[in-house]
Amino acid sequence: MALGAPPLAWFCAATWPVLSPPLTREGISASLADARFAMSLDTDLLMRLVDGHRALVTVEQGAKGRFGSIVKHELARRGAFDTGLILRNICLPGRFIEQATPEEMYEDAGMTDADIAARVRDALKPQSRRVVPLRRV
Repeated sequence: MALGAPPLAWFCAATWPVLSPPLTREGISASLADARFAMSLDTDLLMRLVDGHRALVTVEQGAKGRFGSIVKHELARRGAFDTGLILRNICLPGRFIEQATPEEMYEDAGMTDADIAARVRDALKPQSRRVVPLRRV
């Protein structure tokens, strides 16, 4: 990780422009990489984010198995998790969401700014990074 770099990187395939202020007030700074218009995954950008941050959060307005999963697969292929990278994928749940205002639908999906900030706080807690040893059978 680069010295002086923020601990957190957002890699977003969605629009969440107000995520950082609540976290910044708590001393959690972040970098933002906008991937909404990428035709394919920008692996160079992804690896620069990984090299400069200890946590990566993907946010997308799609369902599981899309952007965040592609990012996770690429990071695993390159061994990024071997160095302790923290990754959180935030996307729509795999269930029906009733038609409502966008704000109400994001609330129902658990994707409000407050929900996402809570996931980030949890990811950055020291105990969330502990390794669980494998049991011998």
